[in-house]
Amino acid sequence: MSEIRVDTISEKTSANGVAIDGVTLKDGGIAATLASTITTADNTDTLTLISTDADANSGPILRLNRDSGSPADGDVIGEIHFNADDDAGNTTSFFSMSANIRDASNGDEDVQMVFSGFRGGNNVNYLEFDGDHVVFNEGSADIDFRVESNGDANCFFVNGGNNFVGIGTSTPGTSAGLDKILEIQGADPGLVLRDNTASDVIEMYNSSGNTVFFNGGADGLILKADGKNSTKGETAPDVSAGGLCIQQGANDTTILSFKSSDIAHGVTDSAETDTWCKFTKESAANGGLIIQSYTEAAGSEAFKVIGTVGGTNFNTGKATSGHAVIEFAAAGSDGSTGDADVGSNGNLFCIQNRNTARFFFDAEGDFHADSSSTTFDEYDDAQLARTFDITHGRGVIKSKFDKFISYNHEKLAELQLVGREENGTPNHFINVTGMQRLHNGAIWQQYEKHQRLAEAVYEMAKETLGEDKADAILKKHDIKLLN
Repeated sequence: MSEIRVDTISEKTSANGVAIDGVTLKDGGIAATLASTITTADNTDTLTLISTDADANSGPILRLNRDSGSPADGDVIGEIHFNADDDAGNTTSFFSMSANIRDASNGDEDVQMVFSGFRGGNNVNYLEFDGDHVVFNEGSADIDFRVESNGDANCFFVNGGNNFVGIGTSTPGTSAGLDKILEIQGADPGLVLRDNTASDVIEMYNSSGNTVFFNGGADGLILKADGKNSTKGETAPDVSAGGLCIQQGANDTTILSFKSSDIAHGVTDSAETDTWCKFTKESAANGGLIIQSYTEAAGSEAFKVIGTVGGTNFNTGKATSGHAVIEFAAAGSDGSTGDADVGSNGNLFCIQNRNTARFFFDAEGDFHADSSSTTFDEYDDAQLARTFDITHGRGVIKSKFDKFISYNHEKLAELQLVGREENGTPNHFINVTGMQRLHNGAIWQQYEKHQRLAEAVYEMAKETLGEDKADAILKKHDIKLLN
């Protein structure tokens, strides 16, 4: 017998009983054309599919096949339900898996797969595979999503009730019990970092195309869409694209500092020992800038300005319109909103020894120096000046009087009119201020010698010609003798 067909009868084929309706029994298989039920009264496996094939192909295979003659988008192509009775005896589909056709077009097929189940008496969509995306909790139910790692039960946590995402916590967005938290807020899209308390918050969010970093109750950094960036909530940065406007608010201490861990200058009254440069407001009430730099090595440069010009063409004009590789410019106000030249006798530039002014350059171009520390009254200033000319030896016309010069290069260095090398050898660096004092002294000494000579000639004229004629000679040549 190759086939037994039973369409409308029921037969018992064993003591346990099997009802067969619309079942075709074939050699090696069963084909049923009506709904079938397999019932057991215990917890044994109700249905087992076994494949004894030994190759690498798939098996056993459970296939749900909807063989429609007119397939269309939206067709449900299979469902699996997990049913049970509730405590009132109602049969309930507690969980189900369903698949339907999203696009039935040949060569462009799409499918939707939905895993749903009951929660709190309502059927909710837990997981959905839908064409080009995978969605958890499509129905927006209050369902948490948690990913556990080897050592953290809440390695990644989505709180379905307060719309926060947490890393390392199951309570993101709350004010207590916070540790390492990452929050993403749905109402105000952004990124929120918290640590220990609700007040320790760093947020990053988008505002009118700008990326804003919010820290502890205020905007800390704004990366603007136009590239004009700012800090501390500054909304009108006066920089060009790519620039950064640092807003200090009403604070008066350092606004910018630079550090290196291998520096320890030790001047900790004004800066931390590893700070090598800082920018500070000069006056708390009026502004201004102090740039202070530090070095730990005695004798090394603490501050250096270098200007570099590309090419070999330099401005050589020595006029009020000239320019140089390095320039310092001072300006004042024009009484309105513009700037103007510094007024008469205004100090343009000052060099100080800490807080003591030593040199000034003023608006008229005059140079002023605090030069009261050295005098040369006990020396012949003219001879010192001549010694300087001879020791420098360039373009000097030596005279027959040079052999009588009683000073040398060492004496000039001793009097600090010229510099010394580190080994003490006098060099050709000129103390300009000292030389100016020396020249003034030489002029006055020559004036005094001229007066003494005039007095000697006057005495000779009096003895030879008489006082009246001697006075007439002085008057004629407009010579006045000192009293």
